[in-house]
Amino acid sequence: MHPLKTSLLAALLVGTSLTARAALTFSDATLALANYNQIQFKSDPSVGIAITSLAAGGNPGAALDILFSNQGGAISMSSFQGFIATGFGYDPSAQGALTSLAYSNDRYVSVGSELAGLNTVTRSLLLQGGHYYLATIADPAAQPRDTWFTTSASGLASSNYIGFDFATGLSDASLHPDFSTAGSQIAFGFVNRLFFDTGGQAVNLHADFRFDNIAYDLQAAAVPEPQTWALMILALPMLGALRRRRTAA
Repeated sequence: MHPLKTSLLAALLVGTSLTARAALTFSDATLALANYNQIQFKSDPSVGIAITSLAAGGNPGAALDILFSNQGGAISMSSFQGFIATGFGYDPSAQGALTSLAYSNDRYVSVGSELAGLNTVTRSLLLQGGHYYLATIADPAAQPRDTWFTTSASGLASSNYIGFDFATGLSDASLHPDFSTAGSQIAFGFVNRLFFDTGGQAVNLHADFRFDNIAYDLQAAAVPEPQTWALMILALPMLGALRRRRTAA
């Protein structure tokens, strides 16, 4: 190939570049119930669950409150309260594959002596193609009570989320969301979980869980810049010509 063409081809290829897409962020510091779709599973009908938006008592300001109570008696309950934000979503098929995401929330846990040994964790919730997926994130080891604390995790991949069925309260570790460009629209939210079995002993239940400052940061895969596509298109015929010349030689 002519030296000029070789130099031009090298310049074209060197000039190509990938652009990492800026992180997309969703955050909510008010958690108004009107902005979420609710899904719930509860196995013990004797337990009452009140879900309300608080104008005060958050971290700071408004918050979402989930209050458990009963009228006395024994309890054997598994429960999940899910919340999917209605104003934010991401479509990998149109916006590009997701490489990972980060999630954080502030929580406040207040429980009575009957739940003194309760261990809590944080759960991120995704909805894709009509299916729900959970990722479990460890809370601070100190298990704070009656004070706000933050739990967060970054680098969450599709494999960190497993399928969950709110109709049965069962998970399926073989199911994962699709973060690739073949995946459909993804919605984002969070879950509160409480499991409590008194072993037949009657108790007066009091458990108060509050959520505030929900945040997601989405990391999309790097994609070629528009000018990179043009350079690559120009370079392909030159590469073909160079290969034919070498074959002929």
